[in-house]
This record gives sequence, structure tokens and C-alpha cells, in this order.
Amino acid sequence: KPDRIWLWSRLRGTVLQHAAKPTLLNMLWAAGFCLLAQTREPPFLAKLQMVHQIWTYQQGLTIFILTFFLNQAYSFWREIYTLGRQIQGRLNDIHLILATTAARKKPRERNSSTIYTPAAETCLDDIGQFSRLFHALFWASVTRRYEILQTKR
Repeated sequence: KPDRIWLWSRLRGTVLQHAAKPTLLNMLWAAGFCLLAQTREPPFLAKLQMVHQIWTYQQGLTIFILTFFLNQAYSFWREIYTLGRQIQGRLNDIHLILATTAARKKPRERNSSTIYTPAAETCLDDIGQFSRLFHALFWASVTRRYEILQTKR
């Protein structure tokens, strides 16, 4: 069970640390504005009513846009997650087949495990390097930031 000191020592670099100060300042500003608005005359409140109307019109559009982009982000994440899991499964299948069929030396002692032959070990190392390269290039092909890696140049 973590104690408070340990938990607060983990705050540095988190979203909470970066968002706490601006959030508190906005809360103080909003509370001050509410107190000021209550002490003002009715014409000031009438102007705030116009802001409320504008906000009401904008609220529907804002909700639609946020919902649309959230749905698009979720669809993208789901597609990438599914692709990643499929690739992980196929690489796992390939690596298991290679590991079980690679040539081995017979052990010198009865109870010791077998050792790969030098040629099999070299082959497995090469396949491991190619798999890591494939993995990096796959993720590069998914994001627009690394599209340049797909060009023929």
C-alpha cells in the first residue's frame, strides 16, 4: 500500500503537475468573475445573456465536432491495435517455427539443454534483425510523420 509521500513524489512530470496551476488560476478567475457579476447592474447581466445565447448555438456545433473527431481517433486506434496484434501473432508464429526447427548440437551431458549450431544461430539472429526492421517500418507506414521511409528514393 503506497503512502502519501511516495505518491506525491511521483507527481513530477505528470499531466496533473502541468495542468494543476492553469486549472486553479482559471477556477479563481471564474469565481472572481461570478462574484463581480453578482454585484453589477442589470444591463451588465443582459450583455451576459447575449453571451449565453451565443454559447448555446456554439455548443451544438462544438459537441458535433468533438464527437466526430473522437470517433475518428477511436477508429484509427482500433485499426492500428488490430493490425498490431495480427502482426504480433504472425511474427510469434514464425519465430516459434524457426526456434523449434533450427539445427541443434547434441548435448555432452544427459541432463543439459541443446545448443544451436553456429549456422542456425546466425540465421536466427538475421531473422530477428529483419523482424525488428519490419516492425519499425510497419509502424512508420502507419503514421504520416514517417511516410518518407516508404518512398522509393
